[in-house]
Amino acid sequence: MRISTKHWVAPLLLVAGMIACWLAYRLAAPRQPVYKGKPLAYWLDWLPMTVDTANGHARMWPGAVPAGPAQQKAFLDRLNDLSGKAQMAAYRAGTNGMPLLLKRLQARESKMDQMLQKLKARMKLPWPESKEVRRWKAVTAMIELHGSIDFSPIVPQLIRMSQDTDPQVKKAALFLLRYIKPRFPAQPEDAKAVPPETN
Repeated sequence: MRISTKHWVAPLLLVAGMIACWLAYRLAAPRQPVYKGKPLAYWLDWLPMTVDTANGHARMWPGAVPAGPAQQKAFLDRLNDLSGKAQMAAYRAGTNGMPLLLKRLQARESKMDQMLQKLKARMKLPWPESKEVRRWKAVTAMIELHGSIDFSPIVPQLIRMSQDTDPQVKKAALFLLRYIKPRFPAQPEDAKAVPPETN
């Protein structure tokens, strides 16, 4: 009797992809600040996304809320608690958290990432988060830091990112530039004054 493999191939690929992503992250991730015994990357995942709107910006948490009043309350209470701690983690990290935040701002979805997201949607799993979700959570962290640290050293890098070929990277960079510098134009002309990065 021949055993069908279609039922276990997708979960196996998902697990293998998660392991590969975790290993790649561990090898490539910049040194991170730690808060309450956990690295900044852990806490960033508990921040809400910032959503660019016509009237400014809003915040939202991606994913489904459990059914039932009791389950919803428990879920939202835990989410609010962890989100508050995540905001404090970003605040405590300060400028030391910038390398990780900038890395997440300009991350791109690879073919492996796209495949994992399709498998995740098919299996209705909450993890892994997409690079796009993490990008806008990094934006949230930067908003939390605004006013407590000097953003001027990273403005040139944000200007370069605002000219990126990836429209999502460009959108996030422009949003932050307008947030940091309210009079910053939608298509920054002063980017011409910033020399491009060279390898």
